[in-house]
Amino acid sequence: MRQITKDFRTQTMTLHIQSAAREYEVILHQVNSIIEKFPQKNDDDESDAEIGYAAFKQYHELREKRLNLEIEKSL
Repeated sequence: MRQITKDFRTQTMTLHIQSAAREYEVILHQVNSIIEKFPQKNDDDESDAEIGYAAFKQYHELREKRLNLEIEKSL
C-alpha cells in the first residue's frame, strides 16, 4: 500500500513539473514575440521608447529567472 501511495505521489509531482515547464515555455514564447514586435525606435521621443523597452526587457529577464528557480526547486 505504501508503494502504491509513493508511486502515485511521484507520478503526480512529475505531471506537475511537466505542466509547469510547458507553461513556462508558452509564456517565454509569448513574451519573446512581444519583445521582437516592440518598437525599438520612436521618431517622436526615442529616449522614452528606449527606457520603456529596457524596463520591459529587464522585467522579462527577472520573471524568467524566477520561473527557472521555481522549476529547479520543484525538481
